[in-house]
Amino acid sequence: MTLLSMSLIIITTYFVTILLSIIGIGFLSSKILEIEINRSKIYLFGLIGIISLTFISYFTNLFVAHNFLHNILLLSIGLISFLYGVYKKNIDFIYVRKIIFLAILLILLSLLYKTHDDFDWYHLPYTLNIAQNKFQFGLGSFNLGFRTPSSLFYLNSLFYLPLIKFYSFNFAQLYIFLFGLIFLYMKIFNENNKNSFIFFYSLLSFIFISIVFYRLAEHGTDRSGQLLVFLVVIFIIEILNVKKLNINLIYIILIFLVYIITIKTYFVIFSILFLPLLFKIKNNFKIYKKIILSKTSIFCIFFLILHFNIQVANTGCLFYPMHFTCYTNFIWSINESQLISMQEHYELWSKSGMNPNFRIEDSSEYIKNFNWVSRWFNEYFFNKISDLLLGILTILLICYFTFRNKSKKFLIENKINLLLVLFCLFVLLIIWFIKFPQLRYGGYVIVANIVFIPFCIYIFNSFINSKIIFKAKILITISLLIFTYRNIDRIIYEINFYNFDVFSSVFYRVQNPEYKKKYLDDGIEVNITQGACWAIPQPCFRSEVINATKKNNYIIYWRD
Repeated sequence: MTLLSMSLIIITTYFVTILLSIIGIGFLSSKILEIEINRSKIYLFGLIGIISLTFISYFTNLFVAHNFLHNILLLSIGLISFLYGVYKKNIDFIYVRKIIFLAILLILLSLLYKTHDDFDWYHLPYTLNIAQNKFQFGLGSFNLGFRTPSSLFYLNSLFYLPLIKFYSFNFAQLYIFLFGLIFLYMKIFNENNKNSFIFFYSLLSFIFISIVFYRLAEHGTDRSGQLLVFLVVIFIIEILNVKKLNINLIYIILIFLVYIITIKTYFVIFSILFLPLLFKIKNNFKIYKKIILSKTSIFCIFFLILHFNIQVANTGCLFYPMHFTCYTNFIWSINESQLISMQEHYELWSKSGMNPNFRIEDSSEYIKNFNWVSRWFNEYFFNKISDLLLGILTILLICYFTFRNKSKKFLIENKINLLLVLFCLFVLLIIWFIKFPQLRYGGYVIVANIVFIPFCIYIFNSFINSKIIFKAKILITISLLIFTYRNIDRIIYEINFYNFDVFSSVFYRVQNPEYKKKYLDDGIEVNITQGACWAIPQPCFRSEVINATKKNNYIIYWRD
């Protein structure tokens, strides 16, 4: 058996096995939280499982490292739960088999040699640190990336297992991508064929995600969060489009929004999307009471507490680097002058005031009073955003000429609710543009929805029939073929350009830089290197001036 087949079998087997465990955890969690999920909606079990596993990861890392034993025991619980659900016919195994097939195709198309630029800098080291060490204070002293942790790091740390080790640290993004596309596919073809808006919105979202988000190696953390926002919008529309309030969907939306916030804290702005639901509930205090006292709300509150506990433990801030949310008197806290400087740094970067080869001279003046807009348009809008808008326009034109219909009557009764959602998106657009106008900071989903929603309201007013379903299947097939072609082309490029030797290993590239051990106070062992840490045993950083101590069996790091 060749090395190629061995490494490919290892990564595929682990990916599918963990997938089943995630579904099992989702099934178990839905029972505990009293969320009703149909046995055929495997994608919802999967997404709830992802969120629940992340919560467990946050909690258990307070006490133990996510080593092989911890992860095997936890994922085994998921597998047992999955098998029990199948045995009791609470999980439809027919759908599971289809998902396994899709999972195998996805893992093959996601093979990569070169990871994204932040992976070696902090994604891999931070996740590995969770796997090798329990909860620590002051990790923000290691490097800037450690100051903005993501819940995806904590989820990926649970996939640290024998043989595959850290080569599974991009699985979390792949699972979200997989379950997200299945979610949209089911909304198009199986569940809402009578709802014109949801049908066409799901179709546009599916095409957009599969084509625009096709570079799985570059998902990082931000695109997973934005993908989930598309799903939240669908849930919101489903609630608004019926007279009877579906409180079960409200529970799911709450969990999704909380998880989106934990992926990247600045995604907190998407909580605005809950506003239309408040208009739906109005002054029904019984509903408010039921929601607030539900197990789901308690789960969400504890989830946020665990998340922001990590934020404070890393930097002393709830929302780094917003200095007014920081407590600077912890020994590990980032000092106020550096917080102010970093807040300006991030804003300057997002407004095209700096890049790896350039920095505007008067940075403070540049970011004031929209002085940055002209340069931002020249440097960013007419490169990144204009390309995105051109892609969206192409998708819309193809869909328009495919489904063109003169009818304008079907959605009139729902238009006010849809316009309320659109209003919230315009508010998000304004906040995004003023504070951090980069696509990675929520721009993809905001821009896409600003266009998709009115287009679905005013253009796609048709009852769904077999002819429309057939056309949708053709467009879905074309988008998946484009996704497949572009990833195969990427793999071939990496083989030719980076000498990606798929005959020896299908795992991504990991450098092995030189490092030296150093012992700090209380016998705390750390590793020092000159550049990125990659997979050097943790904790690892570049500076030799970090201090450390132990208190109540927890390690605290800080700089003078």
